[in-house]
Parts: sequence; C-alpha cells; structure tokens
Amino acid sequence: MDCGAGSSGPCEVHLIAVWSCPERTDYKTYVTTVRKALQRHPEWLDNGNAVVAGDFNSNTVWDQKTGGGHSSLVKELEDRGLRSTYHSHFDEEQSKETRPTFHSHWSQNEPFHIDYVFIPKTWSIEALEIGSINKWLAHSDHCPIILDASPTA
Repeated sequence: MDCGAGSSGPCEVHLIAVWSCPERTDYKTYVTTVRKALQRHPEWLDNGNAVVAGDFNSNTVWDQKTGGGHSSLVKELEDRGLRSTYHSHFDEEQSKETRPTFHSHWSQNEPFHIDYVFIPKTWSIEALEIGSINKWLAHSDHCPIILDASPTA
C-alpha cells in the first residue's frame, strides 16, 4: 500500500536494519559497509517508504579519520529522500549531538552518537527520545532511539 498523502491504514515500509561492522580494522569501512549495501541494492530505497535504522558505528566527528565517510553517507541518504530523525527533531547538526546513543566500554565517560534512524523527508516525527543511560546501560552499551513517525497527510 501507499504511505503517501491521504492514505490511511497500514502501508508497506522497507526497513533496512543496520549493524555496521568493518571489513578490516579500518574505521573507513564502517561507512563503506553501509554504502556498499545500499549501492548494491538501490531498490531497497525505491518505494519512497524506506526506513534505515541502527548502529552505523560512525559520526561526522570522525570524518577526517574516515575521509569524510559519515557526512557523505548522510548526504547520499538525503539525496535519496531520507533525513536523520534525531537531527531533524532536536535541530542539531551532525557531530554536534547532545544526546549520546553509545557509551564506549560501557562507560558514561565515553559517550558518542553512532545510532541513527533515517525516514522519508515527507514523514512527520510525532515523538523521539533517546533511552535513558540509567535504564539501558545495565543491558547494553547503546541507548535506543524511540521514534513515533508517520506519513504526512
């Protein structure tokens, strides 16, 4: 079904779940792994209702180390009609995130933002929160992004 304006009820969404792992011990490959998958399967993003979400293991703050990898991946997703829900909702720039999603070595002293949810630019974000470190650190070194979004009427 179509998720476009005026539609109601369930609709087809392509969920691309990401857990980026390096091909080698090279930070550039975290982004490369995601990019290669999307380039090999452009049809994943073709229906206009794709959601790309998960652990990208990357951030614009490391662009110098990765040859601009994260920023170029974000641009590629934007060019395909997707936007980062976190950055849209909180009106923060890439690499300027104030709410971390990851705590390296399970430490509150090493926070990073490396998890993302990209949705179609035409969708509205009803609510978005980052799970509390106090609740989630006992279970994972990642805090979830909890999102309520819907196609815009």
